[in-house]
Amino acid sequence: MAPVIEIDGCSVYAVPAVHYRAPFAAEVNRICSDPRTRPEAIAVELAPHIAYELRTWMSELVAGHSELPCMLGLMVKNRLIHPDYFESAVNLQMNTGKQLAEISPQLIKNLLHFSENLLIGLSSTDSIIEAVRCSVGLNIPVYGVDMDEYSVNPGRSPLIEEPVSNSFDLEKYASRFEGMAATFRDAYVDSRRETIMAARLKYIARRFKRILFTGGLAHWVMLKKLLNDPSLKPAEFLDRGPSGEMTRVIIHPKIAVAFMDRYPLMSTLYERSRNSPGEGTLFPAAMETPYNIYRGILDKVYSRYLPESGKNKFSPRNESWKLADFERLMANIAMVHPGSSPSMTEMLACSESMMPQEFTRLLADQLMDIGRPWASIGQFPELPVVYLVPEGSGDRTTPPELYKLVSKSNENNDQGSRYKRSRSFNVNYREAYPLPGNPLDSWEWSNEPKEHGNKAGSFCWVWPPCEALLYGTAYEASALASTTVKKNDSLPFEGSLHEGLDIKATMRSSITGEKKIYVKKTSLSRRTSQPDLTRPEPVVFIFDEFPSEVKPEWSLMLAALNFGNLIKNKKNLYNETVRKFGNYFVTVVCRTVYIEPPEAIRDAVDSYGILEGILKIGHPCINAKQGAEWLEQNDFNACPVLQNTSIHTLVDFYKRHHGISIDESDWKSTLILAGIPYARERVVIIAPAGFKPSLSTFSAAKRRNISLDFLPLNYFSAERIAGMRRRLTVRTSDSYGLHYPPEAERILGEKPDKYFDLFPPLLQQEFAKYSHEGRNENR
Repeated sequence: MAPVIEIDGCSVYAVPAVHYRAPFAAEVNRICSDPRTRPEAIAVELAPHIAYELRTWMSELVAGHSELPCMLGLMVKNRLIHPDYFESAVNLQMNTGKQLAEISPQLIKNLLHFSENLLIGLSSTDSIIEAVRCSVGLNIPVYGVDMDEYSVNPGRSPLIEEPVSNSFDLEKYASRFEGMAATFRDAYVDSRRETIMAARLKYIARRFKRILFTGGLAHWVMLKKLLNDPSLKPAEFLDRGPSGEMTRVIIHPKIAVAFMDRYPLMSTLYERSRNSPGEGTLFPAAMETPYNIYRGILDKVYSRYLPESGKNKFSPRNESWKLADFERLMANIAMVHPGSSPSMTEMLACSESMMPQEFTRLLADQLMDIGRPWASIGQFPELPVVYLVPEGSGDRTTPPELYKLVSKSNENNDQGSRYKRSRSFNVNYREAYPLPGNPLDSWEWSNEPKEHGNKAGSFCWVWPPCEALLYGTAYEASALASTTVKKNDSLPFEGSLHEGLDIKATMRSSITGEKKIYVKKTSLSRRTSQPDLTRPEPVVFIFDEFPSEVKPEWSLMLAALNFGNLIKNKKNLYNETVRKFGNYFVTVVCRTVYIEPPEAIRDAVDSYGILEGILKIGHPCINAKQGAEWLEQNDFNACPVLQNTSIHTLVDFYKRHHGISIDESDWKSTLILAGIPYARERVVIIAPAGFKPSLSTFSAAKRRNISLDFLPLNYFSAERIAGMRRRLTVRTSDSYGLHYPPEAERILGEKPDKYFDLFPPLLQQEFAKYSHEGRNENR
């Protein structure tokens, strides 16, 4: 039974719920299906404009369909930072000298716990989504009674007992756990929200005799108190229409699982047991318990794994003994969940820690099998897909823990469907929690939007000719740029003291009988040098600012990522370096303006950038294998090593480990300063004629006895400069960056090895070796 509160002759049937849990959605459906309790209006814990948008969209989705697609979502713009972080926000602006809108979204998320977007999943198993859906089926109004907008303070989630469908009693469950859930409320935000929700519910109660309300269990204790408090007066509010601050999206399955109860399959099972309110059936059909679903998943994995494990001599059948230990571990974890079973995350984490890789792959595949297709661009071509940028994807231009939208930009062209991707942004899951630790890395979505109609995967690398032209020019510039060398001479005195008396030379002259007076004279000479191919000196390119309304972005690019398996001889040193600093080996720091690629090459590239400036540290790392070899040759200390690819992390690294203060707003000095600690004798700077570095860069170089050597940019032709500034990223089918799709070569009109002739012969041989390995792997 559901709790009922009487307000001025109106019965408010309440479903205080744990979000995204099927028993609460089933209770909403039961109340709406029973003629004795069927409401005349529905109220939900949502802002009015969000409730309006969901009701409108739901009317479109369920018309003529028996199931709610899995999974769509609503991305809502967020503008408010929690007051707990007010002082931190002020300090951040004072320390950076920037407004919050100008600061990296990743830094704001880390320091202020602010995400610019909130994501709401249209999950079948959520009580609020079910309530909105019932309002469509019953053709009754739905009201969003929550605050129009409020800040979010990520906090702990209560560890309360999981509800079990076949023995669920809402009133008893709420009575038992409402107090515990209330302890996790946000004292500042939630008290205001609850007051507004109660006042708005009282207003709605004046207009209807029966109302269904559903919201979070954590609010129920206070809501009951406020609804029974006569001093709290009803609050009229305007029904808000659609807002331009919301975006309808398809939620990538790896994100959608955060909104789908304990196992994704439960969404489909709920759909199949759900009744349509008003069609005569009073109660939903019985659902499988989470434990039975858990056992069914494991049984299917076992049936696939045991026969397959015997076919591979590297995974012999005798590995099946591990299954007994795996079962025992699962049984122990289940003790933490009375009446339920281990969660999806726990199952995958245990499998990764103790079972063969093939078993984990089969387990992930079975867990993500929901018995029906996932919502995709093919089904909803007008909607973009929101997805988490994978940390180990090889995408060297995007920081981790950020999201993008991918959408269809054209159909039925010669190369197949084309997709475009947005810039990166932050997302906060609305009342849901993402799976920690990326346990679904081994699972691939069959409907993953493939870029440009090719078979390339999700690994993004700079197009090799772009790298080769820049690095080849850097080697040429290093040979051309001359270093000013001081030469101290000792000369007989001939009327000028120059830099003063040379006492030692004068004494030697007296001892030998020459009896001449010697003076010191310093002369300057220019010296050129050939670059060291193992550890070349850093080179900085500074171009003219690119005329564009798009704000330039900092990008840190890597020698390779997650390449520990490629280390041959120094694994212990590699592991120690990663443990101490992180696993992001930064060899490129650049300032880039990202723009829409020209129409002619749009099908071949993932991003198109124009460089304003770039720092090259060390060897050209055109693929991960070659990059890993170079890092190992230099004992993993030839470039900055960070925990992520944020420019702010880089600035902090130089301050802590090199004693260099960098002001990222002075991007030209930033590029030069970042190269100085990794120079042996000099940093080569290719810049427009007349360019003068700041005093801080000269001081930092002088302290380390490093020369700043210049070569005018106009030494190179305008055509070559334009080519050097072009920064294209292309998706490869492998994480090492060895296999580029043939379509890219055809559309871009150049082979991947173009400009390799600019490299010294030894490097050309090295790149040819890796290209040969790549071709062999393709066979």
